[in-house]
Amino acid sequence: MKQRKKLSRNAACACGSGKKYKHCCLGKDLDFLVDHEGQVLRRIRIGDDLTEALEDARDHFISVFGREPGRGDPVLLSRYLGSEQDLEDRTAELLEGADIPPEYVYAYRKTGLLVTEDNKSKHRDPALAEWDEAIQEFHVLSESGEIHEPTKLEQCISRVKWDLHRSRIMFGMFLDKCGVSGFNFFHDFALFCVAKCAKTLSAISALLDQHFGEDALAGSRPIYETYLQLLYLQRNPSKTEDLFASTVGIARGTHEYAKTKKGKIDRRVVIERQTGREFEGFVSTRIMAESSPFDEDQWLQQELYEFLSRFTHPNVLSIASYVEGDRFDSTKREMVAEATMLALFVSTLVLEQIPTLFFLPEVVAGDLERFVRSAKETVRETVNFLETQSIRDALTDAISARTLRLGEYAHALSP
Repeated sequence: MKQRKKLSRNAACACGSGKKYKHCCLGKDLDFLVDHEGQVLRRIRIGDDLTEALEDARDHFISVFGREPGRGDPVLLSRYLGSEQDLEDRTAELLEGADIPPEYVYAYRKTGLLVTEDNKSKHRDPALAEWDEAIQEFHVLSESGEIHEPTKLEQCISRVKWDLHRSRIMFGMFLDKCGVSGFNFFHDFALFCVAKCAKTLSAISALLDQHFGEDALAGSRPIYETYLQLLYLQRNPSKTEDLFASTVGIARGTHEYAKTKKGKIDRRVVIERQTGREFEGFVSTRIMAESSPFDEDQWLQQELYEFLSRFTHPNVLSIASYVEGDRFDSTKREMVAEATMLALFVSTLVLEQIPTLFFLPEVVAGDLERFVRSAKETVRETVNFLETQSIRDALTDAISARTLRLGEYAHALSP
């Protein structure tokens, strides 16, 4: 290893204060060294706790890669499991949970530092000045009332998160009280769809907690597809048998896809092998949307399905969500607010259908009705704030138009 020498006492301090080293950081619990290339390095004396943490990090690296960490390898592999913002938020939550003074939490978020009397001597003077300025800024903002004043968008997103939490409870409550199977194929298939939506929504919530907005958007597509499929079958109950034939029959080998005159597979038609009877096979989401009593559903399908599909499979239209600076980044936070609102929107579409699909106790029907009214207002207020480059005007207009019809589904189905 090439030798490093101590920074000259009379050299400019490497902390950037403009003072000589001997009049600045020389007396602190850190040293500045100069390597063979003239690069100034900072050496900090560490205690037993940090030494143990570094040894644990080394053991973790070896367990993952099967080798010792080398030059250029990261000290902590957690950098690949979350963004810097994720780490900052988790640390701030821990500080708040430990009753750390709020000005310290604010200064940590502002500077990325956590200065205490025990570690003060390990920080450079400019860093300490930055910390002190953040503390002072907190008190100024706190006295003026500005620091605790959320924006209108933040208030809307807070309500969206609460209603998304409520929607999971609504699904669970319905399945608990009404989720008995065994009536008929359509009834059980509808119950399966509702249960699957509930489970998918739980997965979306977990993704949103980790700020994976794009993957949460991908999860919203099957919930939206479920809404369309239930809509189609409810309006065309005779197609339930076709659904059975095109899925179960194909899987069991009792049915097969038809073929065109050129001998190619035609997935739109399914044939029962034994009888030759034909059933409808693949039904597009466009055709499903056309069965809706609302014209707005056709418009919504054109805009929303294409948008959600961008995040389901690799799509160049979503590539910006995975680039940070000049490199691809798997931990980048993106589309979290949009994904939260859309998850609430599509789950509300399904919850609104439930009273028209099943016989419900009066109290359950009332709970769902009140929830749909509440979610309608939340989505309506929030969608206008999300007309960004991520969600184009045509999509927000389609969502707004369909949102205005929430609460009218049962009436629209009445003869």
